[in-house]
Order: sequence, then C-alpha cells, then structure tokens
Amino acid sequence: MKAFWTLSASGELWQHLAISSWRALVGFAIGGSIGLILGLISGLSRWGERLLDTSIQMLRNVPHLALIPLVILWFGIDETAKIFLVSLGTLFPIYINTWHGDPQY
Repeated sequence: MKAFWTLSASGELWQHLAISSWRALVGFAIGGSIGLILGLISGLSRWGERLLDTSIQMLRNVPHLALIPLVILWFGIDETAKIFLVSLGTLFPIYINTWHGDPQY
C-alpha cells in the first residue's frame, strides 16, 4: 500500500496507467478489427472459411509465450511489440465468436 500511495502522490502511477491503458486500447482496436473482418469473411462465405479458417486455427494454438522471443527479434523491445502481442491476444477470441455467430444475420 505504501508503494501505491507514493507512486500515486508523485503522479508516476497515473502516467504508467495511462500508457498501459493506451497500449491495451490500441491493441484491442487493431486485433478486434482484424478478428472481426476475418470472422465475417469466414462466417459469411464458404470460400472464405476454406481459405482462412484452417490457417487461423493452426496459428491460434501457438502459445503467445513462445512467440515473445520472435516478437523481440522482429520488433525489438518497444511499443510495437507490446501492441502486437495485445492484438494477437484479442484477434483469436473475436474471430471465433464472430465466425460462430448467429448464421441468420
């Protein structure tokens, strides 16, 4: 609790919280948009499902923890790598829920 009050009083806590929230929102927006688009393509057309679903299901099973060394090599240790991992974490659940949505709509 002491650390919370110290960081809160100095303003450092709110600065870090704002940066983390920005990363989460940007990552969710990117991953959610891609997941929604791919889910709609797969859900609305048989051709899209055959084209995309097998590859997406294969990539979905790769643990994100195993990708961290590759992400560091690809993007370095900066905002891009963090946003990429958040995007990847949100892409698959949104894709699956969009793809399995009500076929009536």
